[in-house]
Amino acid sequence: MMLRLRRFSPILSLSILVLLNACSKHDQPAVQSTVDASIVSPVTIDLIPAQNQTPGDRRIYLPIIKIGTSSLSLKTVFDTGSEGLLLSGTSVFPSTYIADTGIVINSPDSAIINGITVTSVKVTTTYGSAPATRTFYGNIAYARITFGDQNGSVQTYRMPFVIVYKGVDNQTQASVPLDASSDGVAGVYSTGFDPSVTVVTTRAGIKGPFNYFNYGSGLSAGIQLAPLSQIGWTGTPSNQGYAATPLLTIGLTSGMESGFALQSQRLDLGNTFDPDVLGIVSYAGSAVALSSNILLDTGTPVGFSIYSTSTPASTQSGQAVEMTTSQGFQYGYTTDNALYQTSVSSSGQQRCIFGIDFFLNNYFLLDYTYHYIGLKAS
Repeated sequence: MMLRLRRFSPILSLSILVLLNACSKHDQPAVQSTVDASIVSPVTIDLIPAQNQTPGDRRIYLPIIKIGTSSLSLKTVFDTGSEGLLLSGTSVFPSTYIADTGIVINSPDSAIINGITVTSVKVTTTYGSAPATRTFYGNIAYARITFGDQNGSVQTYRMPFVIVYKGVDNQTQASVPLDASSDGVAGVYSTGFDPSVTVVTTRAGIKGPFNYFNYGSGLSAGIQLAPLSQIGWTGTPSNQGYAATPLLTIGLTSGMESGFALQSQRLDLGNTFDPDVLGIVSYAGSAVALSSNILLDTGTPVGFSIYSTSTPASTQSGQAVEMTTSQGFQYGYTTDNALYQTSVSSSGQQRCIFGIDFFLNNYFLLDYTYHYIGLKAS
């Protein structure tokens, strides 16, 4: 699969920068299960790794085992670079319910199908960078959803999501799937959440799925992703994925945030929280992106993209790339033609995008309550 770029614009707004110094590394909480929407202590669930091609194009999938009253076995792209749950219509309903004009509900307002309330409200989501964009059309729906597997799971309260009935390549007008190797996309970052809003009518109202829990006293709403080096990647391609691995913890304690470089998410002009961290990116020893917006994106399956006002004279393999955030977190790698293939461009999105291999040896944290993005080396 090609590198997937996002359509968000860079944010020019003030930030509050926080750095918490490390004391010691904390162990991951034990794998647990929730039978309702309450999370009283941190819960760890499995993600499913996959590697579609040799040597790259890696994915981690978030499994779903129940939607409404239907027990299912779905996997969705775990995506730190987008917000909200989108599911392919044919993964949720029989094909007779899917039409080119929407989910067939035979009602002007809504219908309940297998415990899923499907509304007549339709929204669109566009991925990519012009002109190579793809637009997906879907109906807003509501249901309780259970994420995880037999080793541990969590069940949301009634939450909104999008059931996609059509996807279009905007260059060719050809029909395209939401994701060729999975049942949808679970965008987990949060631009802000108001639990009093129970009915949504716009795409912006579809929030990340881990907002829709009742978090107990002493817990922040949010998630922590463990380093993906725990997977034990090999060069073997596997669309079905490697063994499920307990990588995702839901619900955060203050102790879990110790040692993380925490950046307060910046508010944009629309009063929503931005998903990027701020930092400096150097390429081959020269700073090419100053005070840059950097998206750390598990949804980009291979490679890195650096936005720079001046393109380096050489972009071949063997070049050192370094990132330093405003809080002092440092990360570096050497470019190659495989996992660390890197493009440097002065056109397109005015942000840098670090794909899934950034997460190999780094912890990643999103605190939805206090609006932090946290980073820590393993």
